Amino acid sequence: MNLDTKCRMQQVCEGWFAGIEDVPVQAISMTAYRIMQSKTIISSVPYAVKANAIKMMMESEQTTNLVPATLLKEHSVFYLFVDAESAGTTL
Repeated sequence: MNLDTKCRMQQVCEGWFAGIEDVPVQAISMTAYRIMQSKTIISSVPYAVKANAIKMMMESEQTTNLVPATLLKEHSVFYLFVDAESAGTTL
């Protein structure tokens, strides 16, 4: 799939690339439907840039497209691994 400028800039802002010119213009993506078809889902979420997304997912009481990760909580075999930064805590 082709990545738009907003998506590519997100990669830069999260620190994955030095500048937008370094971000590939295409990427492989999986739909939520396809991910949910997996027997087991293991999600490893490092770094502070994801702390708010983790917080919103964990605090949401229902599945919502405003927080796509909430869908993962409906899977029968879902494992979430976070570090202190992505969990929003310090050691």
